[in-house]
Amino acid sequence: MVTPDTVLRWQRRRFREYWTKLAGQPAGRRPHVNAEIITLVRKMTAANPLWAAPRIHGELLKLGIDVAERTVSRLLPKRRSPPSQTWRTFLTNHVRDLVSIDFFTVPTARWRVLFVLVVLAHHRRRFLHFNVTEHPTAASTVTCSGNA
Repeated sequence: MVTPDTVLRWQRRRFREYWTKLAGQPAGRRPHVNAEIITLVRKMTAANPLWAAPRIHGELLKLGIDVAERTVSRLLPKRRSPPSQTWRTFLTNHVRDLVSIDFFTVPTARWRVLFVLVVLAHHRRRFLHFNVTEHPTAASTVTCSGNA
């Protein structure tokens, strides 16, 4: 028969093996990428700077290296794009070409409604055109704004 000490020793050993196995490799973790593949991807990127992950992945498949395209994209160096201009710079650069158009209504003391079209130039802060009418039409609006 078996002594209680032996049973406890077996349980402790199984407990240690179980937790050692769990701690060693988490479930669902991806396998490590071979260092040779990493250097090959970096060499291909340096030699062909316009190639993206799909192209490099295809070339690796032609060489018989089975690696996921997502893995290749993670191995590529991050490309830094030049910073774009701010809105303030954009507005400063294009202020001479910008106009604002507003079309609004004004109720009168005699309960009539007047429609007002205003075109403003930004660089001089001046009215380029305005028109007031009681019965606006699409044609009159285009004609009015075309005179600006």
